[in-house]
Amino acid sequence: MIVVGILNYKRPIEVVENLVNSVNNQEIDDKYKIVLCTDKSDEERSNISKYDNIDNSELNVPESKNAIIKYARKKKAKKVIIIEDDVTINDDEKGTFKRYINTMNDLKVGILFCCYTKTSNFVLTKPSPRILMGYKGLGDAKTDMVSTNRYEVGDFILINLETNELLFNEGLSHFELSEYVFRCWQNDLIPALNQFYDIPDSWEYLGANPGLDSMRNYDEEHLAKEKELVDSIIGDKWKINNNAEDVVNHIRTSLGV
Repeated sequence: MIVVGILNYKRPIEVVENLVNSVNNQEIDDKYKIVLCTDKSDEERSNISKYDNIDNSELNVPESKNAIIKYARKKKAKKVIIIEDDVTINDDEKGTFKRYINTMNDLKVGILFCCYTKTSNFVLTKPSPRILMGYKGLGDAKTDMVSTNRYEVGDFILINLETNELLFNEGLSHFELSEYVFRCWQNDLIPALNQFYDIPDSWEYLGANPGLDSMRNYDEEHLAKEKELVDSIIGDKWKINNNAEDVVNHIRTSLGV
């Protein structure tokens, strides 16, 4: 079974209702269960009251993500998809979730995430055609055939619960995915290649809702403290291999070709 968790953080319940409809529009081979993670009352959730809700009124974003992961584990799910409420799903493409699940299974990785839902923080809407990255979003443009990410965007995440036992660092409220991905790399859940695989042309299937303001805007002092904390955790441990031949060989090995 797959759990699909929709994380609602301070935004109107209508965006959650739209996401629920979009999730139910997807063609998923496995049995799936939707769980909400909101601070909304029963009355506010009346249109989607049949879905379990995790009350996150006292939780920050990484705490909310961890609550969804723990819920999925309790339900014995094999995978969990976490969708933040500023994501839009292209309803004309009913196989988006299937593409992510198949890619995860094929490449035998512990995490996949959509690389191109944001145009902020140096994330490109479309790669050119491949961007390599470090955990701070610094990367060199290359010309290759692999879809990769420039900056860890945590809006749409697929986690393999059969291999990945990690939780998010709840002390980070802005760079939580960057630190999480680093630990995934340390635990051999993603390849040590500075490559964060995405499905081809993911920007055609998932995007950001342009009508929503960010709910995680912090002042410069807050961001500086978070960056300092991430730096203290990661330091010079992040090893980068941008060799195209190594990337191709890893993919071939993963796919058995």
